[in-house]
Amino acid sequence: MRTLVLALLLSATLLAQSQTEISIAGNVPRPLTLRTEDLAKMPRAKIAAYDGVWLHEILTKAGLEPGLDRAGYIVASGSDGYRAVFSLGEADPTVTETQILVADKANGQALTGRDGSFRLVVPGDIRGVRSVRQLTRLEVVLLPAPQR
Repeated sequence: MRTLVLALLLSATLLAQSQTEISIAGNVPRPLTLRTEDLAKMPRAKIAAYDGVWLHEILTKAGLEPGLDRAGYIVASGSDGYRAVFSLGEADPTVTETQILVADKANGQALTGRDGSFRLVVPGDIRGVRSVRQLTRLEVVLLPAPQR
């Protein structure tokens, strides 16, 4: 019984830790892990009730500058297993006016509960199917350059 309780406590601790940070991985020059306090130091933006950091700011911090003009995509994953895919162009302010927000606050309060610590907010989507809650990972995949 004592072992079961310890295992449950460890699992809860690991789950809480995984939901308080976002890893940026894949084809980025500088893979990184960001916590709430890291986002607080970055340029802030707001969409409706949500506050956070534009996705392109996070990708820039990982070494992907806007205007890359490379074919690729981003897989956004939540701790609940939900995933959504975005083209690199959708996160590039030199390509589109609609930006994607990595939110850490709603109505001025830190996100918690069902949302986790981070949530993607995609204002250009008609339905919220790509607004990933409990966001824990952003993986960049660059497609190979076409052969000529």
